[in-house]
Amino acid sequence: IVTQFTESNIHALFLSLTIVALILAITSLWVAWQHGFSFKTTGKAHRLVHWSPILVSRNDLSLLSLIAPLSFTLILRKSQQMVKAIAILSIALSAFVIVAYQSRGATITLIVALMAAAAFLRIKLALVLGLASATIVLIIDALLGFPLAERFSDLLDRPIPGRLEQWGVAW
Repeated sequence: IVTQFTESNIHALFLSLTIVALILAITSLWVAWQHGFSFKTTGKAHRLVHWSPILVSRNDLSLLSLIAPLSFTLILRKSQQMVKAIAILSIALSAFVIVAYQSRGATITLIVALMAAAAFLRIKLALVLGLASATIVLIIDALLGFPLAERFSDLLDRPIPGRLEQWGVAW
């Protein structure tokens, strides 16, 4: 497959995926806005994601996290200003959606994926981008009243986090 793709083909693929992420993020924000960004209960956030056959659970927002490094590559490479603007908007809206829907897995994936992309492209940028990503996530969470921080703190309140307890019974 690699021999079939030119640099311009890869650029077009990255741009296509960036646009897909942007559309998913905008649509997810629209759904969240219609419901007043009210995700105080775990079940409600999960129900709000059901508008799409692609996003069945809020953890499926990890798709946006996985596309973010491709968008980041478009920003760093020699791209047109419009392409860079689309990529920046895609990453920003993806981050907002991930925090708004309180997806812990997608949040961690977003930060790690962007740091990894930065490490491969420009090693010195990795730490800066990791800290910037974490800061942006905290700012968005603060604007929404810290719902994501509450979900992360729930992990500390339980002896065995998440579904591990149920899985332990099965074993």
